[in-house]
Amino acid sequence: MRKTRSHPQSDFGTVSGVPHRRNRLMIIVGSVFLTVGLILGTVLVLIGTKDYPAFTARATATVVDVEVTTTRNSQGKTSTSRDYDVQFTIDGRRVQVNDVGGIHSGTYNTGDSVAVIFPPGEPERAVWAATVEGGQTILLYIGLGIGLLFSGLGAVILILGLRRRPATSHPVEVGSGVPGAVIADPGAADEIGRPWTFEEIVGGLVRATSGTPYSVDRSGTR
Repeated sequence: MRKTRSHPQSDFGTVSGVPHRRNRLMIIVGSVFLTVGLILGTVLVLIGTKDYPAFTARATATVVDVEVTTTRNSQGKTSTSRDYDVQFTIDGRRVQVNDVGGIHSGTYNTGDSVAVIFPPGEPERAVWAATVEGGQTILLYIGLGIGLLFSGLGAVILILGLRRRPATSHPVEVGSGVPGAVIADPGAADEIGRPWTFEEIVGGLVRATSGTPYSVDRSGTR
C-alpha cells in the first residue's frame, strides 16, 4: 500500500489549501487613498468651518501685485497658483495686505477692483469678501466630499488587499486511486476480536484522506 500527496498549484505557486499572499499593491494604493482623503478632507473642512463673525467691515480694494507660481509634478503635469497683494483706503489710511487670504473665484490682474472684508478697526486682517458670502460653505462641502470619497475608496482597497483568499482546493473523493468498492469500517480491532485485513486498512485510509490533497493507491494483494 502506498500513500502519495498531490501538489496542485495556486496562483502563487503554493500547495493547494495554502492561502494566497496579501496583495501588496492594493495595500499601498489603499493606504495612499485613505491618507490623502483624511488629510485633504480634514484641512478643507477646518478651513470651511472657520468662524468669521467679527468680519463685518467691508471695503473695495485694488490688486497691486500678482505672484504667479507654476510647479511641475513627476508626471510632467503643471499647476499654477496665484497670490494677490491688495491695497485699499479706510478712514483716510492706506492699507496694503500682502497675499490676501480667504476664498475667491476667478483670477485677477493688477489694477482690478476686488471686495475684501475685515473686523472693524483691523483692516490688516482683511480677507476676500467671498469667504463669508458662500465660498466657505462650498469649501466645507468639498472637503466632506473629498474626505468621504477618498477615505471610503482607500478603506475598501486596503481591506481587499489585506484579505487572504484561500487557493482553489481539489479534494480527493472517497475511493479515488483505489479501483473497486471500498470496504466499510469494520469497527475497532478489539471490538471485532481480530486485526484489520489489508482491504479494511485500505478502506480506512481512503476514508481518512477524503477531502484532503492525498490519494491512496493499492500496491500488493495480501
